[in-house]
Amino acid sequence: MNERITSAEYRKRMGLDYSAPNGGDKSPKAQIRMPKKRTPNKTEAEWMRICETRHPQAIAIKYEPWSLKLEHSRTKYTPDVVVFEAFKHAIVVTCYEVKGPHLHGNSANSIRAFKEARGEFYMFNFIFAQRTKAGWATVPNATSQAQSAPTPNQH
Repeated sequence: MNERITSAEYRKRMGLDYSAPNGGDKSPKAQIRMPKKRTPNKTEAEWMRICETRHPQAIAIKYEPWSLKLEHSRTKYTPDVVVFEAFKHAIVVTCYEVKGPHLHGNSANSIRAFKEARGEFYMFNFIFAQRTKAGWATVPNATSQAQSAPTPNQH
């Protein structure tokens, strides 16, 4: 015997009925998870406060505003802090890699990417800033061609 039933009846008989008893839908809803906004850690936040005094011409001081695509290693580098400064005829961009007093094993990748980005993106100033017990130590970018503006070490 060929019994004809609707698809809803078939799902109900096979235990595939997802409808609620009152006719509502209780099937799982699709959810979109938006990425959480990244916030600086204590060391990076402290360095951002220091940048406010070291860069009086700063238009903006941003935390991880972008990622730079590195051609050589085919990876990305995201500077911790980026300072945009306005001078007479130019805007100077300074990218900081901020580290605490202890460098851990995972710091090696970010330092390697920092050095690679410094070589590829010569139009930016790259400065390595590390918090030590004695205070802050900065290593300015020796390879940058964007030296028209003073770096923090020259103040």
